[in-house]
Amino acid sequence: EHIKKIIEKLKSRSVFWGISMTLTSKNFEVITEETFIKEVMGLGCRLFFYIGYVPVKEGTEEFILNPEQESKVQSIINIFI
Repeated sequence: EHIKKIIEKLKSRSVFWGISMTLTSKNFEVITEETFIKEVMGLGCRLFFYIGYVPVKEGTEEFILNPEQESKVQSIINIFI
């Protein structure tokens, strides 16, 4: 709710804003979903940064994107540019 209020303030003031999201094998489907992207764009977001997860702690390697997800990233980006 707090973030939604901030977004509404940005939108009402026509502020150019963006988001940075870390892509993991676990959240890939959700944050690259066309409906999610369009929803965030509808809130006024105009810049997206997708950052691939890089393990910094041993035992978190399962969060790295799999090869299929890696290959989908560029095609997803191309849809919206």
